Amino acid sequence: MLTCFIPGCKSVSDKASSSKIHYFQSPQEKSVFAKWKRAIPRRNRQLSSKSRNCKIYICATKVDTEDIDSNPRQISKETATKYAQGIQAKYIETSSKTGENV
Repeated sequence: MLTCFIPGCKSVSDKASSSKIHYFQSPQEKSVFAKWKRAIPRRNRQLSSKSRNCKIYICATKVDTEDIDSNPRQISKETATKYAQGIQAKYIETSSKTGENV
């Protein structure tokens, strides 16, 4: 049975199952693996080369409020995008108010 390593992810699959969950191996490149290890902390176990992950997404929320002075953006889109690329994750900006990427 395969389970996703990402904390809070409840994806489970076994080979006999008809579910189409795709799992990815942890990166083999040492520098990227180290970034993943820092980005995916677990109390009960360590990330290893045999760990499997669904997909990693970094989601910026409430992007519709970034122009409001009382709620300035905390992390720039450029910084978040570079970080996501560095750990081989997908970066998405969302807004439940406007429905963007919801």
